[in-house]
Amino acid sequence: MGCSIAWGVIDAVLLVLGNLFYRRQRARFFRELRSARSEAAALAAIQEEFGLEEEPLAVPPEDRARLYQSILA
Repeated sequence: MGCSIAWGVIDAVLLVLGNLFYRRQRARFFRELRSARSEAAALAAIQEEFGLEEEPLAVPPEDRARLYQSILA
């Protein structure tokens, strides 16, 4: 029983830390988008955040560009 309680506490701490990390990362990304001086800079930030170039299934460049444009919109 003690082991189960300990793992529950550990899981709770890891969940909270993971959520804090994710929210902070998302807030940083939105700040970066808002402070972009141009649309090209915003698209570059989106491309860096969602880099689809390394995906195992090749995504054509025109599809990536449309995806990044729709995210920016």
